[in-house]
Amino acid sequence: MERRIGGLLLSGGRSARMGAAKANLATPGGLTMALVAARALTQISLVTAEVGGCYTNLPHLEDQESFGGPLRATVEGIRWIAERYELDGVFVLACDLPLIDCSTLITILELGDGKSVVPVVDGRKQYSCTFISKVGIEAALNFDLERGKRWSLLYDSLPDLCLLEASGESGLDAKKLTDVDTTLEYLQLLEAWGRDSS
Repeated sequence: MERRIGGLLLSGGRSARMGAAKANLATPGGLTMALVAARALTQISLVTAEVGGCYTNLPHLEDQESFGGPLRATVEGIRWIAERYELDGVFVLACDLPLIDCSTLITILELGDGKSVVPVVDGRKQYSCTFISKVGIEAALNFDLERGKRWSLLYDSLPDLCLLEASGESGLDAKKLTDVDTTLEYLQLLEAWGRDSS
């Protein structure tokens, strides 16, 4: 049975360590980070919405609270989508994954086998690219935002959460899940891409 998947693109935030909006930075392929994430999501999703900024042509939701963080953006985005569509799950992507693509999302979906998934890269949970299942959507709809602002609080509350290690053995490519949070990381990415393409 074909799964009905939604997508949330998180493009808000201050990008304080970057010094510029990450969503609007160019990737090695020429697209902005927001457009790279949007392309990956729209190739797999029945409906995709952007929460926070306004860097794509996707349906757009304003942050309900200034500097509310990715937790609030994720929960509010899921509530918006769930009110309008009956879905089997929602992919959540932040705008700091310049190499993310649709094949990576498909791999996460297949390996997770319908469960909620948080990838793990080098021992660190990568909340910038997650899948929230139908069961997880129900948990998100009931999540109390007064509990705090840490993104992990939502995922810790999901009853079917699966941690998926990015490795050659799993088939999930850690490189595609590389995030950039600082100017130095961004410049290093561009330099590495230049070496790989020469």
